[in-house]
Amino acid sequence: MLGHVCYITPTLPLLTLEHMLSLNSEEAGKLIQGNPSLRYRRRLKNGVLIVACIALVLLYSFRSRIGDAWASFPRSDFSSERPMREPYSETSLTPNTTWNWRAEQVKKAFKTAYSQYQKYAFPADELRPLSNHSVNNFNGWGVTALDSIDTMILMNLTEEYEKVREHVSTLDFTHSTSSTLPFFETVIRYVGGLASAYYLTGDQMFLNSAESVAKELLPAFDTDIALPAYGVHQHRPSTNGWNSQNLFLAEIASFQVEFKYLAHATQQAKYFEHAERAVQHLKQHQGSGLWPTNFDMTSGKPSNTQFTVAALADSAYEYLLKGYLLSGRTEPHLLQMYLASMRDAISRLVYISKTRNLLYVTDVIDGRPLHNMQHLACFFPGLLALGNHLLPETAYQRGEKEMFQFVAEGIAETCWILYADQVSGVGPEEVRFEPYGGNDDHQAGKWVNHFEKWKSDGRRTPWPPGVGPAKPVVGPTGTVNRDYYYNNDGWYLRPEAIEAMYLLWKTTGDVVWRERAWKMFEGIERSAKVPGGAYATRRNVNVEGAQLHNDDQQSFFFAETLKYLYLAFLEDDPWPLDKIVFNTEAHPLPVFAWSESEKHSFGIA
Repeated sequence: MLGHVCYITPTLPLLTLEHMLSLNSEEAGKLIQGNPSLRYRRRLKNGVLIVACIALVLLYSFRSRIGDAWASFPRSDFSSERPMREPYSETSLTPNTTWNWRAEQVKKAFKTAYSQYQKYAFPADELRPLSNHSVNNFNGWGVTALDSIDTMILMNLTEEYEKVREHVSTLDFTHSTSSTLPFFETVIRYVGGLASAYYLTGDQMFLNSAESVAKELLPAFDTDIALPAYGVHQHRPSTNGWNSQNLFLAEIASFQVEFKYLAHATQQAKYFEHAERAVQHLKQHQGSGLWPTNFDMTSGKPSNTQFTVAALADSAYEYLLKGYLLSGRTEPHLLQMYLASMRDAISRLVYISKTRNLLYVTDVIDGRPLHNMQHLACFFPGLLALGNHLLPETAYQRGEKEMFQFVAEGIAETCWILYADQVSGVGPEEVRFEPYGGNDDHQAGKWVNHFEKWKSDGRRTPWPPGVGPAKPVVGPTGTVNRDYYYNNDGWYLRPEAIEAMYLLWKTTGDVVWRERAWKMFEGIERSAKVPGGAYATRRNVNVEGAQLHNDDQQSFFFAETLKYLYLAFLEDDPWPLDKIVFNTEAHPLPVFAWSESEKHSFGIA
C-alpha cells in the first residue's frame, strides 16, 4: 500500500513511511552513499522520482488520518462523482482528538447555560438570561428541563438528568399555567421529549407522562374536520385568535411521528388513527405536490395560495419522510407523498441569486416568488440529504436522486454562507435575495432551468449553477457584495443551519460540513453568550456588541442546537440515522416495524 511503503529503485530497499520521515539530512546522505547503485545513477529523474514518491506517501498519510472518520459514515451515492468541497479557512485534517475536544466544548456550553436556568428559573419554563428571571410560556411544566432530557442522556449528565426525572415524576399534567395548551409546541417539545426519554431509558414513568400530556391534547381533534386545532382551552379546541378560521399546515401535520410512536409503545389505536386521518386528508388535497399553508377549519379545504417549506409548513414535509422511516418503511403512501412534495418544491420554490449564484428556497404567493429565505428553511437541505442517504435509487424517478442531492448541497452551502458572511458569525432570521432577472422575471432565476441547461451543455463544470462552493463576503450588504438584504437581521438560537451541517456531514462524509458546524459554534460563543454562561437571542447579526442581546433563551437551544453540534463532533455515533428518527425538536425515537397484531388492531393495510 502506498501509505506504508514506496519502492524507489530496484537496488534501494523499500522505505517505510516512518523511516523516511525520521531521516535527517545526514542520515539521508549516508543512505545514498551506502548504496552504490543509487550513487552511480544519481540523476535528475531519480531525484524527481524520490521527491514524487515521498510526496505521494505524505499525501496518502494525511488522507489516512481522516479516513477513519470518512469510513465511519456511509457515503452519498454522489460523493465519488464530484470533488470534495474545500473549506476556505478551515483544515480538513483536524485530528480525532480535536473533534473530541470540540464535543466537550459543546457539552461545557450546555452545562453552563443549563446551570443558569437551573439556578434562576427551574422549574419554570424558560430563563430570561439578561435579567435572570423566569417565565412560564409553555404550560408551566418546565419546558427547558423536559426538552433537555435526551441531550443530558447523550452527554452523560447524570446529576442534571436525575433532578429532571424527579421533577417529571411530580408533575400533574392536568394543570397548566397557560389558559390554552398549544397543540404543536406541546407535542414536539413535551410529548416528543418524554417519549424519547422512555426510549433511551426504558423508564415507564416517562412513557406514562408522555401519554398523560397526549391525553390532554386530544380535545384539539374535536373540530368539524377532525384535524387538530391550534390548541386546547378548558378541554375544548381553541383557535389562535388572529387567524381563527384557518388551520396551519405545520400544525395539522406535525404530530404523526410522536403519535405513531405512542401508538406502538402503548398499543393504543387512537393515536395512530388521529395521525393517519391527518395523512389521508393531506393525500386527498395534495395536487401537484405541495400544499398551501392554510386550511379552512370548517371545510378542510386549502384556503390560500402561499407555498413554502419554511414557517407554517416546514415540519409537515419533514414528517412524511420521517413517518415512513419510523415504522420500518411499511407505509409506502408516505414515501410517495414525500417524493411528490420534494419534486414540486424543487420545481417551484428553488432559485439562484443574481451575482453569487447562491441557491435558495423561497415562498411563493399567487405564483409569484418572494425571493425571501428564512432560517427555518435550512432544515430543507438536511431533509433531502437524509432521504437520499436512506432511500434506494429505485424509489426515485430517473436522475432524480442526483438532482435532490445537488439541491441539498447547494442550499446547505447558502445556509453556511449566511453565517460566514456576518461579522457576528451567526446567521440572520430572514433575507431577501436580489432576483436573478429582476423583480418581474420569475423564470430566469429558477434553478431547474439552469440545471437542465447545465446538463444539455454537457456538464462542463463539477457542479451545476448554484451548487459549487461560495466564498464568504464579510462586510456591508447589497446586491453587488452579497446578493441579499435583511428582512430580519436577528438570530434566535435556532438549530436549522447547524442541523443541515450535521446531516450533510453524516450523509456525505465530507468533513467540510463538520468544520463549518464548528465555525458556527464559534460564532455562537462569541456573539450569543452572556455573562454567567447562558445564551441569548440577539439583533443585527452583522454587528458585534453585548447591547444587541434580547432577554430570551429558548428551550430548543438545549434540545436541538447544542445536540446537533455535539453529535457533529462526536467520534462515536450513538444514534445512527438508520436506527433512529429525530422528531422536529431533535428528540430521537427508534425505528420499529408494525407487528401483525398492530396492523390488525390499527387497520394498517
